[in-house]
Amino acid sequence: MVENKNAWFFEERSQCYEKIDIGKDVKAQVRLLAEATRELLLSQATLANKVVVSHDRIIEGLDYLASGIEDIREGMNGLKAAFEFSLSEVVWQIERNTRQLQDILKTLVFHLDTKGKDKRKRADAYYDNAKIDQAEEDFLALLELSEHDFPIYISMGMIYLFQDQDVEEALYYFDMALTYARQKSKYYASFALLYKAMILRDNGSVASARECLEEAIELSPDFCEPRYQMSLLEVKADKKRAISLVADLLEIDIRYALKIENEPTFLPIRKDLYELYNNRITTQSEAIQSQNGSILAEIQRITEQIEIYYTVMGERTVQPESEAEVHKAIQRVSELMERKSLIDLYTASRIMSTEVPRTTRKFKEAAYQHISEGIDQCNKEKYKIRMEHSQQEDAGLLKFIREGKNGVLTYSLIYMATFVMFRSLLASVLVAAVPFSISWFAQYRYHVYQQSLIKNIDGKIEKLVAIRSNL
Repeated sequence: MVENKNAWFFEERSQCYEKIDIGKDVKAQVRLLAEATRELLLSQATLANKVVVSHDRIIEGLDYLASGIEDIREGMNGLKAAFEFSLSEVVWQIERNTRQLQDILKTLVFHLDTKGKDKRKRADAYYDNAKIDQAEEDFLALLELSEHDFPIYISMGMIYLFQDQDVEEALYYFDMALTYARQKSKYYASFALLYKAMILRDNGSVASARECLEEAIELSPDFCEPRYQMSLLEVKADKKRAISLVADLLEIDIRYALKIENEPTFLPIRKDLYELYNNRITTQSEAIQSQNGSILAEIQRITEQIEIYYTVMGERTVQPESEAEVHKAIQRVSELMERKSLIDLYTASRIMSTEVPRTTRKFKEAAYQHISEGIDQCNKEKYKIRMEHSQQEDAGLLKFIREGKNGVLTYSLIYMATFVMFRSLLASVLVAAVPFSISWFAQYRYHVYQQSLIKNIDGKIEKLVAIRSNL
């Protein structure tokens, strides 16, 4: 075995990735990669042209662009622009622990007995812990038991390419991996094609490498690395195709602009790329302005409904902070657009698609909540009025009963005196009815007054419900 002296194939290793190597568990690898990708972004950005990223954006920080833990757990295509071939062994370690490959492995090792399955796990553990000789021995033994196990062929390809540095053997194993991966996974077929293409390219078989990359792109259109490598090949062969591939990559991951800016291979088409970037900036700016207009119209509509609410309620109760948050986010978008760089415009688009809708929704929900509280307040006023009416009726009845004894005697005497004096039953009834009439009339007037209050409140509620429905 040839000692590995960091003589990485295909491309030079970034200094940020110097500590990344096999020999640690997956969780540790993912954590280290997450930290390293943040450093990589900063180092790439400091050397980039202002059309790619502004100086202000660099000062403000680019951590939000770095590969997150969840992204890195997806392997090579999770890393996207942050991937480098120097990371191949560690990335393959992570790939083997993805849910996609774990599900495939269940079918690949199904026929093995317990001893065979244990050996399979042990071989992967040897590889992860950098015990390459033991891993290679077990992998070769396993291929005699399970020749369709394409992940083993990929593991062997990695060992021969990056540990033994035996390019011919590595090519053989990646070719075998491709043969069996086709039957199980387009992505891993593309994965094997990528490494086959890189070996062929570095051996001078550019046409064959191009064929492999074309097939990889066709099999897995969302797999970024084959598309990136193809763009490198096309810089000299087909400039328009190279620019088109870069445009596709920017749609998937804006960080490719930083990676390309630091790749000397793209120097011959740098001006063309800057033209692409400027056109993209213009297009994105127009899209943001259009979206901004729609958002401002929405805010204006909500604000108008709130003003109507104020008029109906006669007081200002809606908290203004939620509206201020929307305008703050929109102002931030305007600041980023003025910088006229790819990364700043990407950030502005991101704010427009996430922060601005979120704060607008929050503003709308706050308005809805306060209007609902106004409706509740009106309903409480109605309830209070009705309770007061009921209590007054009850109080009047109790008073009548409490004073009933004296009242009966008094009215009886009045009735008798009237009857004696006038000997008229009608006159007696009229005299007896006078106090009851006065009481009834007073209660009737109070009832009418209460009903007018309730009617006014019902009208207010109707208006508030209409305002709320217009939000």
